[in-house]
Amino acid sequence: MIKIRNNVEKSIITIDPYKKDAFKFIGNEVGALDVSRSISKENFFISYLKFKNLITTTISISRETSEEELSNIISIKTYEELSLDATIDYKIVFIESQAQTEDRLFSVFVIADDTIDKIFKDIMAKIPYIDYLSIAPLLYSSLYKKGFLTVLDVDCFICLQKDDAFLAVYSGGEYLTSRPLRYNLSSIKDRYSELKGERISEEAFYEKLNTNGICMDTESENFDPELNDVLEDCFFTLMTL
Repeated sequence: MIKIRNNVEKSIITIDPYKKDAFKFIGNEVGALDVSRSISKENFFISYLKFKNLITTTISISRETSEEELSNIISIKTYEELSLDATIDYKIVFIESQAQTEDRLFSVFVIADDTIDKIFKDIMAKIPYIDYLSIAPLLYSSLYKKGFLTVLDVDCFICLQKDDAFLAVYSGGEYLTSRPLRYNLSSIKDRYSELKGERISEEAFYEKLNTNGICMDTESENFDPELNDVLEDCFFTLMTL
């Protein structure tokens, strides 16, 4: 899932294949980039995959397994564990847990090749290749590498997007696990509209969510019982993971 070219590039371009947005970083400046135009291949291209596009599992491997056999054995066990279709080509990548257990533990991420092709179909018409392709739950590792968070704690990250939602847990600065969440922003909005008994635009809902959040003061002008009910239900599901 990660491919690095040997030559050092002058600029870095980050691409969101879902929104078709791109930003170019060069020197100390960041600017939006129009991906509808041809872009020079002499750049370093970075992108990511959403959690919803992935299949995940944890695989245990005997510590007696050699490094030469490791990748093949993990692939075989992943196919068995997830009952993957043998007629479909998948990308299978993994990272090892630092937990001190009898066997080695690996977090495994799986995505069908066809799914990748569909996600990047429009983007790849303008960009020759992606140099570095990450997955959403692993993006938080940069917060530790840049020193924004200490590596002494256990941190839980909750990502809520319009069509994706997940929880990622890091321990000591290392990825530990991730789980899908029942509610994304669209489903929260739909549930809120249902309780209100009226259709609400995305813009109006996001503005209310940003302004109100959870307000427990029933005397406050920001108190919205329907919004509180939806958010409390959302957070309750987090507690049951």
